[in-house]
Amino acid sequence: MNGRIAIELKFGKNDEPSVVVKKQGPSQQALTKKSEDISQFVAEYVYFNYIPAIRTEEDMMNVVSGMLSSALRDLENNKEYSDALEKIAEIQQPVLNSIAKSITYPLQQFLPDIRSVKIDISDGRRRTSLRTSFDVWIDDGVETLIEHKGDGVKSLCALAVLKDKPVSAGASILAIEEPESHLNPDAIRKIRNILEEVSENTQVIISTHSPVLVQRRNVSDNIIVDSGSAKKAKRVRDIRDVIGVRANDNLLNANFCLVVEGEHDVVAVKKLLEHHSPKIKSAMANDTFTVVPAGSASKVEFTVQSYQNMICETYVFLDDDHEGQQAIEQAQARGTIRPDRYNMANRLGCRESEIEDLFDVNLYKTVVENKYSVILGGSFRGKEKFSNRMENCFKKSGKHFDKRTKNEVKREISELAARNPGAALSEHHEPAFLNLVYGLEKMIET
Repeated sequence: MNGRIAIELKFGKNDEPSVVVKKQGPSQQALTKKSEDISQFVAEYVYFNYIPAIRTEEDMMNVVSGMLSSALRDLENNKEYSDALEKIAEIQQPVLNSIAKSITYPLQQFLPDIRSVKIDISDGRRRTSLRTSFDVWIDDGVETLIEHKGDGVKSLCALAVLKDKPVSAGASILAIEEPESHLNPDAIRKIRNILEEVSENTQVIISTHSPVLVQRRNVSDNIIVDSGSAKKAKRVRDIRDVIGVRANDNLLNANFCLVVEGEHDVVAVKKLLEHHSPKIKSAMANDTFTVVPAGSASKVEFTVQSYQNMICETYVFLDDDHEGQQAIEQAQARGTIRPDRYNMANRLGCRESEIEDLFDVNLYKTVVENKYSVILGGSFRGKEKFSNRMENCFKKSGKHFDKRTKNEVKREISELAARNPGAALSEHHEPAFLNLVYGLEKMIET
């Protein structure tokens, strides 16, 4: 024996449990015969916390009641608390005597044999009532009793308290049916993040119909239950099919998705990633990784949510300007984008920058000057972002730099970068892109 025994617990149609020892070798049969002893050990040292799909404030109150009762029971050993209870009993007794006296005569009119009536609150009952009589008020902008809150708030409160029920020493398993029940999309994403934290110390098992809660990092960790049978998922596509998610054609097999701002960014970023990372190039070739446009920084969070709903692990790469910074800040506040799942096109020393700021000016200088008759001279230097610097050069050359022209210039630069990925990035700003490569490889590997 090496101190480890792999066991399999099965529950049949009649909820009859069976224990099978998975250890191979001559000792397997002997250990299997001791399944009753093993079951007893599991029952004693493995804590199983089951949270049903229907979670009411009553479930939460029961847990709080147990916590309160235990805490106040310990408090009864405090002399000051015990003296206070005795004082309460002393003050209550005249009231109890008065009420007893007031009902004695009416009772004697119907039951002449009654001599007296006594009303008493035992010390035990007085202590118990103090432990169990309480209300829970929730202030989420409006302070209200928990029973008057909506189903979503009740469900979240119950889930929050139930998942942290006090447990004895040993291993613990948290099983939750439909954590997404009664919750809006933002709340479901927060639940996902919380469960990921909990899973670091506790085995978490959930049943769900929500694509947001699907385990994307290891597809085989998902068990598909369909038509009375259960089997491990082999592909993301299998999970999408069973929960009814319809993915775009280019995402049918994709596990990973990089969200960028515009179509032009997609053109350049794809080729740059292929050039700088054989791993990402391979993932693109077998359609498990793709790059998609959001349309603008303001649409990034919606785009990320959409692809997460299609059971894709998402990563974000945005311009490091006001719009991009604001989009990341808002998405992180709502739990849509994790801190390790985004990068900005940061040009060192600049308050704002765009992906074009990472490119070597020699990549496009000749094309811009020849096509637009605009000199990229001293006006193009400086610490402003690419669009502002390019606009200054156009204005100095007596040219308009409207939205159409800006998009056209950016498209041409993206195509140049795609055709020349090895020479596209500036030596000084290449690390900003290589940080993106590192983050994407880490996501794909995990």
